[in-house]
This record gives sequence, C-alpha cells and structure tokens, in this order.
Amino acid sequence: MTPTSDAAAYAIREGRLDDAIASYEALADQGVVGSSLAFDRGIAYALRARSGRGLPGDFGRAAHGFEEALRRDPHDVQARRTLDEIRRDVARRDAQATGKAEELASTPIARTMLFALPGDAWAGIALAASALLAVSLAARPRLRRGRRLAASTVAIVTTVVALAASALGASGAWVRAHLREAVIVAPRTFATSDDGTPFELDEGARVDVLEERATTAQVQNDKGTGWAPRDALRILPPYRP
Repeated sequence: MTPTSDAAAYAIREGRLDDAIASYEALADQGVVGSSLAFDRGIAYALRARSGRGLPGDFGRAAHGFEEALRRDPHDVQARRTLDEIRRDVARRDAQATGKAEELASTPIARTMLFALPGDAWAGIALAASALLAVSLAARPRLRRGRRLAASTVAIVTTVVALAASALGASGAWVRAHLREAVIVAPRTFATSDDGTPFELDEGARVDVLEERATTAQVQNDKGTGWAPRDALRILPPYRP
C-alpha cells in the first residue's frame, strides 16, 4: 500500500511509531517533501527516542527533520523550539554517559545574518537605500544650511545600508549556490583530519559538507575539518532562494 501523510500521522496518534517512521521515510524517498512532513517525521523520531524503545540515531534523525522543516519554513517557531529540545536531550544523554556536559554549537552569527531574509529582500533593501541616497544628494544643494546637514546624514546612512545589503545579498547568493550542510544522525561518530587526528561529531549537530566520496565525506564544523562515514550524515536541502 502506498504510504500517505495522513496514515503516518494516524500511526503516530496510535503510538505505532515504527510504522509512522517507515511511512514518512517512504514519502521522502518518493520525493514528497514539505515543512509539515519534515516536522512530523522529526516528531516521530523524537517520540521513539524518548520512549525507551529508540534506536541509535533517532535523536539525530529527529534533529534532521526539524532542520529540514526550518529550511522550508524559516519562521516555524515550533520546529526551532523542538530542535533546541532535541539537542538538549542529546547533551544530557552524553553528559550522563561521559560525565562531561557539552552544548552543541549554534549556527555562526554571520550565516544567521545571511539567511535572516530571502535573497531578493536584501536586493530590495539595497535598491531602496540607493534610491533614497540619490534623492538626498539631488535635494541637498537646494536645501537650507540646517537641512543640508540632515540630507548629508541621510546620504551617509543610506550609503552604508546599500553597501551592507548588497554585500549580504551577494554573499547569501554565493553560499546558497555552493554550501551543502548535513546533520549527524549517528551517535559516537568521529571524523579524522588530514593529519590523522580524530574528533567527535555530536549527534544532531549540523556540519558543512565539503566533499563526498562513496563511503566517506569531508565535513567541517567548529571542531575542525575531517573525513567521516558517509552513512553517519543526512544531507539537508539547500536554503530557500
């Protein structure tokens, strides 16, 4: 029988989490995507992870579901809140196992700024600032002395805004075209740097994917750059245009 999102949601309500997860994964394999589907898939994995019957990697796959939901709807407050809860669950679990608490790294502030608005929004801000700059420069010679100072201030501010918005828009377009990210979906995953030094990748953490091979992928995060097992990652969809 072909899986449907309604059947998967019904399975969650009945507590048949394995069936729900199988349905959501089958839908994803068929190319059926969406913010709500990704969110519900994350919920199914999170519930199984917390049920006491979870499988290794359930927390990571839950985090991936919520990350995907945010890619498709960046304003999904519930997805962001639940993603934070999942990462706290991972941190608590690891702290109990190792006796050392470690908080998962957050998104770099520069990247957060780049994707705070759609790409065309930055272009619109730059265009509006440029238009206001042109008006202030054209009007300045015709104004009285006091108002000339105000026009000069407006010109300076709009120049800075136009340059900043243009830079953010161009940088965001480049990152959207070239950046690939993934979520670690396996516990106790290690990457090995070029000099042979291993470092651990936290389950549920997001990493940049620099290169992929048949069984390994070169990843990068705040801990370093190294090669990790390909099956320990789940690729995220690109950021929205």
